Amino acid sequence: MDPRTRQIAENFFSGNETALIAFDRGGTCVCANAAASGLLLRYMGRSAEPGMSLSEIVPPDDYPEFQNALGSSFAGHPPGRIVSIVRGPDGGE
Repeated sequence: MDPRTRQIAENFFSGNETALIAFDRGGTCVCANAAASGLLLRYMGRSAEPGMSLSEIVPPDDYPEFQNALGSSFAGHPPGRIVSIVRGPDGGE
């Protein structure tokens, strides 16, 4: 990603209250905003950071569905809706 595009994306992400995480084609997190990291920390006991892989961020049971959605997105197709049941550090849903 060129520096200008990266800056635009970072500004969009940082100023957004919706949890947002962007991945590259290889499934590596390139950008995550505070809302996403806070949500993951609260419910899963970990945050999302650039450089983390998709498998480190999403629940293991849901990884194949997220991986397929990511591939569909990069192929230019809407990934559809993904429903994920998240278990917190205490094991609760």
